[in-house]
Amino acid sequence: MSARETHASIWGTTPAVLAVPCLYEGAVLQAVAGGCRRPGGLELTDRALSLSALPRGSVVLDVGCADGLAVEHLTLRYGMLATGVDPSPVLLEEGHRHRPELDLRQGRAEELPFDDDSYDAVLAECSLSLADEPARAVAECARVLHPGGLLLVSDIYRRGRPDGLRALLDEHGFDVTTWEDQSGLLARLVWDIVEQHGSMAAFWAAVGVAAPPADLGDRADGRAEPARSRGLGGLGYCLCIARLGERAGGEAARAATIDEGQHAVNDERGRLAVSTS
Repeated sequence: MSARETHASIWGTTPAVLAVPCLYEGAVLQAVAGGCRRPGGLELTDRALSLSALPRGSVVLDVGCADGLAVEHLTLRYGMLATGVDPSPVLLEEGHRHRPELDLRQGRAEELPFDDDSYDAVLAECSLSLADEPARAVAECARVLHPGGLLLVSDIYRRGRPDGLRALLDEHGFDVTTWEDQSGLLARLVWDIVEQHGSMAAFWAAVGVAAPPADLGDRADGRAEPARSRGLGGLGYCLCIARLGERAGGEAARAATIDEGQHAVNDERGRLAVSTS
């Protein structure tokens, strides 16, 4: 399955619109959502850690760490050895300026700059859906995890179709041990946005997104009906914890990463062939 098909099967078209630097690097979303820039914030991080029962001293990677707020939380509150990685130099510079003691590095989820079998757990909070190649990102998470390690995911999903994300994790050697619907946290964030900006259209205009996703916009008649009453147009939010199989890490995951990369190349060649024909 191509990266585009994976996105469509799990998330629809919404992530492509959300994966824009101005949404996360600017101050508009942060003013509403706080430093984590995502539904649930550190409250949902705490929930994931409580369910996973990771001990102090665990070596943890936060994929899509932004400015490192969750990395700091893992370090100071839980006594973990945490590292963060993010593709945005703007957010990393902000993190290094405010939290110079943290280990924050630049990199993409699809090409994690870390050795095989390096981590007890990987955190992917609202980051898999924003990856250009989500299957390759999951393969990379498997590669850097110890066999038996945990992947802690919080992200959007298509309501009524949670099996897409489960299948993606299963394909890369993960066994889902916990699945919680946390759509109320997404609804709360959208509600707060509407209360602060008057409508979703006004929020997207302030962010600088010209064509916002229909799932996170106002009603077709232009009224700013809060997400709490209209069900987010089919989008949900979940907390998922998955354990990597004992034989799924390291070299096996590296082979999957290479294979996913080849799929992406073939997909791009196909699009170029169509555009030039």
